Amino acid sequence: MKKKGMTDILSGLTAGGVFLLFYLLLRSNVFISLGLGILSFIGGQFLFPKKEASLEFIVDGLTRADVDEVIRAGKEKVNSIEKLNKSIGNTQVQDEIYSICATANAIFEDFKEDPKDVKTARKFLSYYLDTTERILDRYVMISNKKIRDGEIDVTLTKVEEMLSLIDETFKKQMRKLLEDDILDLDVELEVLEKTIKAEGI
Repeated sequence: MKKKGMTDILSGLTAGGVFLLFYLLLRSNVFISLGLGILSFIGGQFLFPKKEASLEFIVDGLTRADVDEVIRAGKEKVNSIEKLNKSIGNTQVQDEIYSICATANAIFEDFKEDPKDVKTARKFLSYYLDTTERILDRYVMISNKKIRDGEIDVTLTKVEEMLSLIDETFKKQMRKLLEDDILDLDVELEVLEKTIKAEGI
């Protein structure tokens, strides 16, 4: 429902309630009750739109509240990734993670300025941030093992290569958004999923 229609309904209900309260319950003069009802309706026009602003559709199928929630959830994941990154001793890996997080935050800023990009990149961000966090968590766990062998080193190398791939994919997505182009997310996700499974990460 459009904002104006909902505002009128809520204002009308408030005005009707005020009129009935003063006229029937408080036995006020009908004109006084009617006047108070009208004032309540006018007041509702100013009051209710503020509460509904986040419910207004700003792009097809998305409200401001939807966009804000995507950004909030995404930044929460980025913060979690940044915390994991602090426990990594490999500076090259740290730099790639910082790059991934910086690009993700840049995408969130793009969402604020151009909300329609949320529909294009929401699936991308959700999958890649979840995947990055999961891979990084495993990397930290393995790299902190006191006993190291050749198999562990091979696994760590695979993870480092995967993080490099994710970093480049994030940058690619950002470029696509800036160009106002649509990245074929299904293909990108399928490629990454197959790569991760093939590497056993």
